[in-house]
Amino acid sequence: MVIYGPIILFLFLKRMSTFQRLCYLVLAVLLLCNCERSRKLSKENWARQYYGFNFESPIKHQLVAGEEAQHNLFLQIDPEEAGPYSYFQILISRFASLDEKLPFDTIRWDDIESEDGAFDLEIDGLGAREVLRIELLKKGETLRREKTIFVANESYRQLLIFDRNARQPIFDRRATVGAIPEVFQKQQRCKVQWLYLGQVEDLAPVPFAESNGSFEWKPSVVESPKDVGAYVGITQDSIRFPLLITEPYFPKLTAVADLVHCLRYVTKRKEYDKLLSSLDMEAAVDSFWMHKAGSVERGKILIKEFYGRVQRANAFFTELKPGWKTDRGLIYTIYGQPEVVLQKPNQEIWKYNAPIPNHPSGLMFTFDHKKNQYGLPVYQLQRSEYYEDSWHYVINEWRHGRISNVSY
Repeated sequence: MVIYGPIILFLFLKRMSTFQRLCYLVLAVLLLCNCERSRKLSKENWARQYYGFNFESPIKHQLVAGEEAQHNLFLQIDPEEAGPYSYFQILISRFASLDEKLPFDTIRWDDIESEDGAFDLEIDGLGAREVLRIELLKKGETLRREKTIFVANESYRQLLIFDRNARQPIFDRRATVGAIPEVFQKQQRCKVQWLYLGQVEDLAPVPFAESNGSFEWKPSVVESPKDVGAYVGITQDSIRFPLLITEPYFPKLTAVADLVHCLRYVTKRKEYDKLLSSLDMEAAVDSFWMHKAGSVERGKILIKEFYGRVQRANAFFTELKPGWKTDRGLIYTIYGQPEVVLQKPNQEIWKYNAPIPNHPSGLMFTFDHKKNQYGLPVYQLQRSEYYEDSWHYVINEWRHGRISNVSY
């Protein structure tokens, strides 16, 4: 039957006209294209990385360059969730760049043991534009975690930043009070000059502001990071890198003052000052939301949604300041989770498809991956007066107890 198949097809095509053959050829090409499910990574929707479940139990990582193109990839999941002495399967799909549809290589580790949810993996020949898609599964259980790493954004991969106190790498360039950071380059300990920038109090300007704002840093040289706040480390090779020292509860909000500070975007100046000067801030915050909501039940929904967004912004977008104060954190907190996230070289694009007044097709925000005055990478929103009416509309919705984009 296999032999006769091509013969039957040949006779079938021979009886057709040239035009009919051309039509069938076009149809075959279209069918082949539709059968290919993959698309370029630059056209994939990456919105899932900012969903709630990635806040509750994320994979933390630090990518460190070794000799030649060999890298160490340190991964960490919640030790309580991982359990003691458990076995995992890890799969890493390697894409040459965001322009690729399919991975050129897949690395698999089976039955890898972890005592506390920590992993040290080796990857050879890592390219500067590669994209790593990680899948982590716990053997015999439903635990499954995913993460994508864009190597081009790993600006400090030539350094291993280690917490001598906790005896583990410092992930996401954040450590808690009490950490003793040490820095290594190619397994050699580096001498580092530390600049303390303090606690950054400025908020991201509104999306229609004429400028991106500026903050006058007043750095002071310190022996090592100790107090809460932002630091810049400078190695002997003049490599600069950030480190944020936080309270142990970060990125969650537990201090009452924090609950007030992040209300600045949705309050009027007098309201905000009254909240700050209140003798019972917690009661004042509850009263603020209950008044806007019109009922206790609705108030609870607003509180859960608003502060949930703030906490996730802290987890996803923290740079030298808490995530909710950054450009991406601003948009995430006020407008909610984007429905579409596109990754481009040196850019991240967010799309909100739901129509709002004067924007029937939704909104799109573009964040450029740039360097600040210290040469450290940040994501900066392309601001425009185009966003002014949408901002006032969404803020008005919050102030009247309405939410249109509930988080997943």
